[in-house]
Amino acid sequence: IWDKDKYENAIENAVGDFADLAEEVMGNFNDDEDGIS
Repeated sequence: IWDKDKYENAIENAVGDFADLAEEVMGNFNDDEDGIS
């Protein structure tokens, strides 16, 4: 049996961590004046 809230928090954190990792690996490709890569 698992805790739904803990599971959802873990998934949310993993998505954020993946985005940070992708930004670190890919660098700042396509950084325009608006700061969107």
